Amino acid sequence: MIFNISGRSDIIAFYSDWFFHRLKEGYVYVRNPYYPTQITKYLINEDVVDCFVFCTKNPRPILSRLDELKPYPSF
Repeated sequence: MIFNISGRSDIIAFYSDWFFHRLKEGYVYVRNPYYPTQITKYLINEDVVDCFVFCTKNPRPILSRLDELKPYPSF
């Protein structure tokens, strides 16, 4: 599965601690913007993640924590 991080908000710039907490917990809940009552749980682990796509104007908050992404594939 390809995870597009920050498609709707700049998670890396403003919520990087939240993102790394989600990695540690191994899942994330995502609300559908078109059907707000629909909430989907996605697992986040090395077996599921093919890659993360980061879209940000400010990568600085995660630069010191890139080691935490080593278990996941990178290109």
